[in-house]
Amino acid sequence: PALSMRWFTENALHGRTLNPWSAGHTPGGSSGGAAAALAAGIGPIAHGNDLGGSIRYPAYACGVAGIRPSFGRVPAFNSTMAQERPLTAQLMSTQGPLARRVRDLRLALAAMAEGDIRDPWWAPAPLEGRPVARPIRVALSVDPAGAGVHPAVAEAVRRAGRILEAAGYVVEECDPPAFAEAARDWDTLAHGEAMLFLRESFERHGDPGAQATFGFMTKHTPPADMEGLLRTLARRTTHQRAWAAFLAERPLVLCPVSAEPPFPQGLDVSGQEGFDRVYRAQQVLLATPLLGVPSVSVPTGLAEGLPMGVQIIAPRWREDLALDAAEVIEAACPMPTPIDPRG
Repeated sequence: PALSMRWFTENALHGRTLNPWSAGHTPGGSSGGAAAALAAGIGPIAHGNDLGGSIRYPAYACGVAGIRPSFGRVPAFNSTMAQERPLTAQLMSTQGPLARRVRDLRLALAAMAEGDIRDPWWAPAPLEGRPVARPIRVALSVDPAGAGVHPAVAEAVRRAGRILEAAGYVVEECDPPAFAEAARDWDTLAHGEAMLFLRESFERHGDPGAQATFGFMTKHTPPADMEGLLRTLARRTTHQRAWAAFLAERPLVLCPVSAEPPFPQGLDVSGQEGFDRVYRAQQVLLATPLLGVPSVSVPTGLAEGLPMGVQIIAPRWREDLALDAAEVIEAACPMPTPIDPRG
């Protein structure tokens, strides 16, 4: 999508990207083309970036796997940009891989995590962390943002919990700290900064979809002044501290990727009501970018012909723990061939 600001993938230059499972449903966004190509068998690994779910949601919508790495894990540099990205985009956006198999995520992540001096945020953290106490405790949260979830989404999370429990994990239902508040603070930072610094770009370079989304977003999110942005940015540390303590006791959080199955195409630009429905369902994607922790999206099968999946969140630098759990779920939930998923 133009300016990468939608959970749908279409633009005025190339048109609409179709979901290989259903042309009438979104392939996700903004890395929807990457996920759709994987699901159609065009390649085994793809690249995406994730500020507000743009790796995890396309992976979910297209029935493939994706990982949003820890902040600082994968270096990023865009030589075509005339100026640096705004600060919160630097702090909350990450590069990462999508793949049809979790083992390919590991391979791609190892390659992408090699250092680059052009990104001062990059850190040479090991891909494998210290051993953790066994059995690993998992916090299962069906509705962490408190916005309500579709029954098929709830069942996908509970099924994944049963799979992990059968594999020896200790799974307990509990909500992580201040999830909805963290999502709201992401909203204040990401959209507040966009309204302050990117309005001209949307007006000059955005296509009708991007401009409509920006207009709906402006009505949805109150304008933030500089003081409000700075106070929210400071509160980011409070969220990170609370989550670090929570994940020290329960190293994994199992939750939805989205509160709904993949949306009908164009729902977000159908009107303010459609945009608000999409945005409400996507709150569960927004806490992790604020926190800087890794998260894996892994498919769990189909519901009424559409892919379903779950999100696995781990402590910072512990992608290995999330990928281990994702492989357990993947083994118990084999997806149909991606070359022709309907055949």
